[in-house]
Amino acid sequence: HEIPVILLPKAKLIVDDYEWLTYQKEMTSRIELIKQPTDKFFGFQIDGNSRFLLGDFTVTHNTSLAKLGIANCLQDENGVSRPFSFIAIGGSAMHNLAIAMHLMGDVVTGSDDEIFHPSKGRLMKYGLLPSNIGWDVSKIHDQLEAVILGMHARLDNPELIKAQQLGLKIYSYPEFIYEKTKFKKRIVIGGSHGKTTITSMILHVLNYNGIIHDYMVGAQLDGFECMVRLSDDAKIAVLEGDEYLSSPIDPRPKFHLYQPTIGLISGIAWDHINVFPTFQSYVEQFDIFANLIKDSGYLTVSYTHLRAHET
Repeated sequence: HEIPVILLPKAKLIVDDYEWLTYQKEMTSRIELIKQPTDKFFGFQIDGNSRFLLGDFTVTHNTSLAKLGIANCLQDENGVSRPFSFIAIGGSAMHNLAIAMHLMGDVVTGSDDEIFHPSKGRLMKYGLLPSNIGWDVSKIHDQLEAVILGMHARLDNPELIKAQQLGLKIYSYPEFIYEKTKFKKRIVIGGSHGKTTITSMILHVLNYNGIIHDYMVGAQLDGFECMVRLSDDAKIAVLEGDEYLSSPIDPRPKFHLYQPTIGLISGIAWDHINVFPTFQSYVEQFDIFANLIKDSGYLTVSYTHLRAHET
C-alpha cells in the first residue's frame, strides 16, 4: 500500500550571520508500506534512511534516537546488554562475524572444541577467545539475545540442545548476516570458483570511490583487519555467496538466505559432492539462487562458462 504525503523541504536561510531553518514550496511524495514480521521494535525506511515509530507516533531520525531504541531493546531490566553466544566461534567465517559484532558494541561470547590460527590469534586480540576449549553449556542461558550456530557444530552439540530446550532464537551464520543487511542493497557473488576474487574487486572499486558499504568475505584479504563489516550507515552490502549448507539444523545453501538485490554467478563446476551427490542437484542450487532475485534486481552470469550461462 502507498500513502500520499506532503513534505515541507527545509532550507537554510542566513540573516545577519545567523542560520535559520525555513520551509520552501511544498512537494508531494508517498510512503510505501511493506508488511514485516513482528519484532521488538517497528522500523521502516524513507529514501534509504532507517526510521522508527515511537509510542506517541513520533518518527525518529535515523541515527542517535533509533540506535538508542535498538540498544534498549537489547538490554535487560537492569540496563545490561544481552549477549550473543556463538556455537563454533573458531570457524573462519564465524570468528570474523564475532569480531565485527564486538567492534559494533555487541556483547559476544562463544565456544568451540578446536580453534586454530589465525582465528585463535585474532579472537585473542579482541578478548573473544574462550578461556577453555570445548563446549560449555553454562554459556547458553535465557538471558541471551540469540545464538549464532556454525556449521562445525553437530546436531547432538550440548549447547545447541540446551538452546533449543530454552526456546532461544538460533541463527545460522548466513541467516544472521541477512538479518543485519535486509534493508540494504545486497550484492551476492556466487559460483563454484572465483567468488573471493570477484568480491575483492568489487570492494576495491567501492573503497576507491569512497562508497560506504558492508561486506562479508570468506577468506582473509590483504589490507582488511576483519572480513565482515556490519554498520548502520551503509546502504550496500557485498556478500560472498557460498553454496555449502548453512548450519546443522538448516540444510539450505548459504547463498539462498541472502536474497540478493544483485546476483552474480561466476561459473558452475560440480563441487561439495558429499552434499550434492549428482551434478544436477548441484546445478539446481544456482537455479534457486537466480530465482530468489527480485524482479527489480539484476543477475550477471559468466557467458564464457556454458553451465553458468544455461542457469
